[in-house]
Amino acid sequence: MHLYSNRECFARNFPAVPVAPCIPRNDSFDDQSPLAHPQLVPSFVQSSARSSSSSLTMSNSRFPLDDATTLKKCPTASTPSPKVLNDSINAADCWTKESIKQPVSGNLEDKNLKKEAPNMFKIIQNYMGDRKCKTSADQSSARSSSSSLTMSNSRFPLDDATTLKKCPTASTPSPKVLNDSINAADCWTKESIKQPVSGNLEDKNLKKEAPNMFKIIQNYMGDRKCKTSADQLALTLCEWGFSKESFADELFCQLMKQLTSNERCESVRKGWELLAIFLSFFGPANPEVTQRLTEFIESNSDRLLDMPEVPVSHYAIQCSRRMMRVTSAGQKPSLSLIQESRVHIFNPPQFSAPLEELMEMQAEKYPERMLPWLETTLIDLILSADGQHTEGLFRVPANPDHVHTARLRLDRGVVPVVRDAHVPAALLKLWLRSLPEPLLPDAFYSRCLAVCDQPEEACRIVELLPAVNRLVLAKLLELLQLLAEEETVKCTKMDVCNLAMVMAPNVLRCGSDDPRVIFDNARREMTFLKTLILHYDTSFIRTLS
Repeated sequence: MHLYSNRECFARNFPAVPVAPCIPRNDSFDDQSPLAHPQLVPSFVQSSARSSSSSLTMSNSRFPLDDATTLKKCPTASTPSPKVLNDSINAADCWTKESIKQPVSGNLEDKNLKKEAPNMFKIIQNYMGDRKCKTSADQSSARSSSSSLTMSNSRFPLDDATTLKKCPTASTPSPKVLNDSINAADCWTKESIKQPVSGNLEDKNLKKEAPNMFKIIQNYMGDRKCKTSADQLALTLCEWGFSKESFADELFCQLMKQLTSNERCESVRKGWELLAIFLSFFGPANPEVTQRLTEFIESNSDRLLDMPEVPVSHYAIQCSRRMMRVTSAGQKPSLSLIQESRVHIFNPPQFSAPLEELMEMQAEKYPERMLPWLETTLIDLILSADGQHTEGLFRVPANPDHVHTARLRLDRGVVPVVRDAHVPAALLKLWLRSLPEPLLPDAFYSRCLAVCDQPEEACRIVELLPAVNRLVLAKLLELLQLLAEEETVKCTKMDVCNLAMVMAPNVLRCGSDDPRVIFDNARREMTFLKTLILHYDTSFIRTLS
């Protein structure tokens, strides 16, 4: 690569400037450099040389070098900017303080782009400081509109014909909205509504209550002043949604409206929180509302598009998981359950979570564990509370208050203090029943019943289970085998048949609602588990524990 001397640089760039005798060139600005000798360099050159040198490094990297490229290094070049490394670059491709009149990309077919390109260029100049502007850098870069866009406007999928519109109800300046179908009626508002957002005008009760429901949503999100507690507001809304399907659809539509083009961070956070709470108790009934809600949640699940103040993607992921589990009407809402639902947004519950999700949740805290922390903890609590000498273990009910308290602590990853072995025993059964998919998956159910009294075939089925299911079942069988020992049975009064009878319904689930089928299958379910307790080898699980 050819490097010009200082004298050559001055001669090429400043022919009218008298050049001092050349000093041996050095890449760094040390005492051998002309910049170290002010008396040798004109003053206007001194002021720009260093900045020009640094900008040369940044600017020329935009264009890749090839063999034909000649790098002309001139440490004393002054503004205008240093020479660019390609013959094809001309004034139109260089920095300018002037405005532009047409798109730089050369796309003249898009009328909207042709119209907006000069405005976009001015805002870029404002942000870079090349044009005076009173607007903040954050506002110039559309941070607020970008975050609103991420959270809300993605409710409507984009297509090639998408046209950007401003939402008249968003705060100034309005964020751009991503679909022609989005208008003021679909955006956040601080005003009241007069009719259902879902468009259902046939239901008279809904038409009457929709404005009241909307006000309570605004109260919860902080868009309207209210003295009622957030839990009570959420309970009122959940009772509405739980009681009637049309009310549920309306609540989801109202909440999506209030999360669309909403620039208030706390309002957005509370809105997503409320959506997660809704999905703990009920889901949308109308297929169209279900589709809209699914798209709205999925399009907000990208962490790269989050606002700095609100982790919208985390809320969206939790909402997606809850939506997959909830039926049209789940468990009846209550204040305590609403509080639990809110806590579980950032502290996912140990109970009711799929086995794979449990392992993912504990991977960071317990990377070496191959068994769920909850299962091993409950088994340890049973044994430490002298469960081997507790009569009626797994059969005698535990104190409900103690069970509830212990469950809350376990859901938060805290080991409860337990003195009664019936409490962890009840929680172990509850955990197995709460799994979205049974420990022995439905796909294996018929085969399990068919070989219920054949030890080799029954054990072979266990080996075919998914890895996590097999390990969890093996750990459970290890405990049941310990409790089935003759000396233990003398104290607990729970032999292998009793243990199989009380645990089988928690491990296997009959998919039929016919009482006769359920009764006939119950015997074979119990026989299958009894066969495993007596014959399955669980010695390998001790090393994993």
